Amino acid sequence: MSGPLLLSAVWALALLGASWYLHRAPPPATRPPGRALLTVAAVALAARLIPNLLLPVGAGYDIESYWIVGGLVLQGEEVYASPETLDRYPYLPLQMYWSGLARWVAESASLPFVKIVRLAPIAADVGIALLLFLSLRRTCTTAVALQG
Repeated sequence: MSGPLLLSAVWALALLGASWYLHRAPPPATRPPGRALLTVAAVALAARLIPNLLLPVGAGYDIESYWIVGGLVLQGEEVYASPETLDRYPYLPLQMYWSGLARWVAESASLPFVKIVRLAPIAADVGIALLLFLSLRRTCTTAVALQG
């Protein structure tokens, strides 16, 4: 088993174990909603950010497309009409600006582009986890919503 594959499997098992533990642990009688909200954000962030930092690229075609689009945005060129992006850019219209910003940050700070461009989807996933918690919190106790 290769290193990244082994690391992915270990990480998946660790998340599964943490989920099992949280569901088996007796919920505390009272838990402040603010603290629970921070817990949800921290767990969601760790679940996505740690693999982003440790694992190799993956999804090479998409990352290359984001790189190309980011360059076009920074040069002020038309993204949808460019020969470089024909049949290659089916993404949301405003996503091109994130690609441009990610490319600018990566080049300015000498950081890997792929690690920067993945931050927006990670932030979106954290936001989804928080929204799910808040939705559950409307109909359940904080402890039950936290387990959800």
